[in-house]
Order: sequence, then structure tokens, then C-alpha cells
Amino acid sequence: MSAPEIPLRSLTTREASIFACIVDAFVEPAPPFPAIRDTQAVTFIDTWLGRAPATNRGGLRVLLYLCELAPLLGADRMRFRRLPRERRVAFLQRLDVHRLPLIRGIARLGKLTTSLSYYGDRTVMLLCGYDPDAKIAGARELRVREGRP
Repeated sequence: MSAPEIPLRSLTTREASIFACIVDAFVEPAPPFPAIRDTQAVTFIDTWLGRAPATNRGGLRVLLYLCELAPLLGADRMRFRRLPRERRVAFLQRLDVHRLPLIRGIARLGKLTTSLSYYGDRTVMLLCGYDPDAKIAGARELRVREGRP
């Protein structure tokens, strides 16, 4: 998966590419859902990192590079981004059931973060049947009807 063509503020191009591959492996989008490159998933995490404390930024970077390099130590013998999608998925699934609770916890945190970044995209939300503009309009109407500010 190639790096997204967006202006990055916090992530390097390599980090963005790693993150995009992780999102793709966790979410596994299939039509009618858009590919990761056609969403704001990477922009979301880039923006979040730009607002996060330096410790969080450093921690996420370390986790990205660990995910990129970890398959080299196992049976895959390749960097994460070079693995075919099905092997990336299998690698992350193995982490999700790892015997060490810390590894399982990190994998589940990754799944949560990537899901938020993908499913928070406006196009994806609409495909899931959630219209944020309609929700906001409905909330505004309710506030007016109830006389709230």
C-alpha cells in the first residue's frame, strides 16, 4: 500500500504508509467501502498526533516501527508493509491473541485507533447509515423547540 498523498504535519511519509497498512489490515475494507487511500484515516491520526503530548507522539511512532519490523522476526521474514494483505491480517490477528497481555492490549489499542480513523471518515459514516449533518441539524432543532441556548 502506497503512502497517502496528503500534506502531513506530524507523521513522516513512511509512518503514514505503515499506519495505512495497519488500518487496511484491521478494517479490511471491501466495496462499497472505500480503500484507505480514499479516506481521511491517515489525516485523522496525523492531526491527532499534532495535538497529542510529545510522549504520545513518540509512543505511537515506536509502535508503528515495531509493527513494521516485527514480522521480520517471525515466520513471515518480511517487513509489515511488504506482506500481502492476508498475511498482514494474520499477523495482527496473532497479536490479538498473543500469550502476553501487554501485546494483546497494544494490538487491541491499535484496532480501536485504526477503526476510529477509518469509520470516522465522512464517506464511510454515510455508507454505514450515519449522517452527522442530519444529527447536528436534529439536535439544533430540538434545542430551539425546547428553548435551550
